[in-house]
Amino acid sequence: MAISSAAQPATIPEGLSDLEWTPKVVSAAFPEEATLTGGIQSQRIELNFRDGKFVITVAGTPPESLLPTIQSMGHLLNFPPNWDSYGAQVVDSTRFIAALRLLSQIIRENTPAPSVVPTSQGGIQFEWHMRGIDLEIEVLSQQRQNVFFEDVNRKDHPLCQYV
Repeated sequence: MAISSAAQPATIPEGLSDLEWTPKVVSAAFPEEATLTGGIQSQRIELNFRDGKFVITVAGTPPESLLPTIQSMGHLLNFPPNWDSYGAQVVDSTRFIAALRLLSQIIRENTPAPSVVPTSQGGIQFEWHMRGIDLEIEVLSQQRQNVFFEDVNRKDHPLCQYV
């Protein structure tokens, strides 16, 4: 499964450490069209957005958790500015597309649906919390994600690992 989209990824400055790097938000023209490819039959999902809509075509038979996860992502698109009453930004369109692309690369038939969480910086985070294992992936841009993993079942594990 692959995703294509007309939006341009943010440019990452070279030579900066993770502490010095700050994401550059790129505006995208609307309506956006993203396509998940990989089969003959397809399903079309339209998600209304404050400036237009995303049209997503899912080709083939998608994993069971993919469509509900995309729908959960769609609910975040209309959150207003300051949705958390602490100055949170609205979901950025380029981060939304980056999250779709990441989702198409990691979701398989046996992958449980993640919780889809908005971030206060305009991003999307996927979370899985099961049987003592925590996995969180925050989408920062087309090229960057923050990943947190913890397995409390392992006796020799550090409290957390950043990948």
